[in-house]
Formats: sequence, C-alpha cells, structure tokens
Amino acid sequence: MNAPTPIKPSTGTDAFHRQRSRCIDAFATAEAAVVRLLYQFGEIGGTKPIAVKCAALGLVKASPTYTKQRKLAIDKLLTALEEFLPTRADMAHSRMQIIDLDGVKHARFVNSAATVLPFPPCRLLSFDQMRELTRRVEDIAGQLETA
Repeated sequence: MNAPTPIKPSTGTDAFHRQRSRCIDAFATAEAAVVRLLYQFGEIGGTKPIAVKCAALGLVKASPTYTKQRKLAIDKLLTALEEFLPTRADMAHSRMQIIDLDGVKHARFVNSAATVLPFPPCRLLSFDQMRELTRRVEDIAGQLETA
C-alpha cells in the first residue's frame, strides 16, 4: 500500500486571489473597528478614506472616559495600521497579475492612479508576504476591536 503524498498548498493564481481577498477583508475589519471607536468618541467616520479615519481617531483627546493609557494603546495600533495602508491601496486599486521572479511567484500590483505615468511603480508581494500582511492586519484589527 502506498502512503498518501502530502498535498502542498497551491500558490497558483486562485490561491493568490483568495489571499488578496482575505487581506482586503482584514483591512475592512480594521476600518470597521476604527469607525466604531470614532462613533464611541462622538466622531463620524463617514465615507472618508481609511487614512483620514485613522487620522481623525488619532486626534481624539484623552478624557475621563478615554484614558491616556487607552489613547496611547490605540495610537500605537493606528501607527502600525497606517504603515500598511499604502500596500492596501495598491492591492485594492490594482489589477493583480501573477509573475515569476527567480522561480518564486509574486503578485504584482500597479495602482490605477499611477498607470498614467510613463514608468508606473509596482508593488510585488510573494504569497507568504501576502499571508503575513493579512495576519498582521487581522491582529491589529482584533486589538482595535477590543480597545
């Protein structure tokens, strides 16, 4: 009898698309947490971009109901989230293409805002990098939800 061969997770086009979807969902979860906090502090998030919502939350002053310690913790989470927002923008506003670099598949994103440039910059993420980005943003979102 033959032992079953372990199946490696596929890093084909569909796997990249699923991972991209998970990553964008993680950012949406983080954004919802930011909006909930804004609402809790009497601010309105509205339809503004996530970076504007993060900035608005960062401007909320400490008060008897919003301790300095809690504000510092939330500000730290916002700083961590803001670091990833340019990547989120590229992922959300690009057509993803899968390319091979030295035998490793990568997702390539060219933000639609940059496509008018003669040599538009692109963002390259390996499958593992996309998975790690998703994990980190999910972690930030979870902490914001309980902040």
